[in-house]
Order: sequence, then structure tokens, then C-alpha cells
Amino acid sequence: NGQVGERGMDLVIGVNRRISERSAFSCSCVVGALRGVTLKLGLSRLGQELSIPIILSKELSARSVAAGTVVPAVVGALFKMLWLRPRKEARRQRKVDRERAANAERISQARREAQTDVELMQFAVNRKRQLEESRGGLIIVKGIFGRIPPMSRRRAAAEASGGDDWPTEGETTVDVTIPLQYLLEDSKLQLFNSAKSGLPGFCDPAPGEEKQLYVLYRFKGRLHEALIGDRQPLIMPL
Repeated sequence: NGQVGERGMDLVIGVNRRISERSAFSCSCVVGALRGVTLKLGLSRLGQELSIPIILSKELSARSVAAGTVVPAVVGALFKMLWLRPRKEARRQRKVDRERAANAERISQARREAQTDVELMQFAVNRKRQLEESRGGLIIVKGIFGRIPPMSRRRAAAEASGGDDWPTEGETTVDVTIPLQYLLEDSKLQLFNSAKSGLPGFCDPAPGEEKQLYVLYRFKGRLHEALIGDRQPLIMPL
């Protein structure tokens, strides 16, 4: 935008980022024929403003104007990446931790109920597995449901431990290998586009969080894997 001052018309180019509900950060470049190119860093909080002018050039030139217009965009991008995004993620994680603590007993109860279902399935699952193995059919090698860590984090953990990068059961996941084997019929497994936590042997290990289902399976002697969202359908073998 433009502004008129005692020293003529100035062109102002900048960004303004809100730090919190009461604070904001700004970075702008002021270009004027008489004052040259000036970079202004600003911080405002509760109606109080602090502005720091940095003179880039006392004379107008293509290089100084180019630098002055690029700097605010770069500063804004760095501020978002190094300050705003980590703070937002930290606030989100604190909220998740509070919800996990509040739901701890309910999650524990749901896990016990799911484990009871799994124990009741075991005999039928053993028979199904033997039948599928005898004809080279569908064998569920591993099934994990819940808030699954990103592949990059799993790969880093696998490299550190010397193991594989498959998801494992943990605080926010539950092993559903046996329930998935129980649900398949005639070398086929079909899950509909509904919440998987309602399936027999499943539970919700991470209420209020985005969840996924990971399946590692063997069919016709070859390993395959699938990763779907909680409410996505799945038909196996793919």
C-alpha cells in the first residue's frame, strides 16, 4: 500500500503475522524517493507497539528495492516455519495429551473388552488360518489400528533399532491382526466406509484423533501392505 508523509509518497510492502490473541509481528519495506529503502520490524502487544527501522539504502536502486521487497516475504515465511507452526503444533499436542489423560480409563476399558473378543476369536481364527495356508490364500501377517506414526518417524526408529519400519502396537495403536483374520471369508476381506473401532476385536485407542488402519498380508505366497483412513473402505486382496 502507499502512504504520504513529510518526505513525500512512500510505498509500503510487508507482512503481518499474529503470534497470539494479544500479540502480532510485522515486517515491512518502505520505499521512498527521498528516504530510500528502509526495513521496519514491528511488534505489538496489548495496544503497545515497538518499531525498529533498518536503513537498507539511502538511495533508490533496482538492487535495494528488490532486496527490500523480498526480505519481508522471506522473513514472514521463516517466522511462520520456525515460530508459528511449532507453537501451533505444541498447542495441539498439549490438547491431545489432556484428552488422552481424561480418556485414559475409558481407553483402558475398551482395550480390555477388545482383548476379550480376541480371545473368543482365537479358535476360529486358527482354523481359518490353516485353511488359507493350505490353499495359498489370504493370511493377515500384521494389522495395526490407531494413530500410526508417519513413515519417516517409523523408518528412523527402525534404523536405530535395526528392525523393520512396520507399525507396532503402542499407546495410540492396537494390534488387530487376529480380528482381521477372523473377518475374512474365502480369501477375501471387505471393510466398509465406517469407523473401524466398532468392528469385533477393535477399539478406539486415540479418541478424537485421526486414525488409520495398516495391514500387512500374504496372498499367493507374496507379501503386500495397505494403509487406509479410519472411514475408508478396504477390499483385499488388492
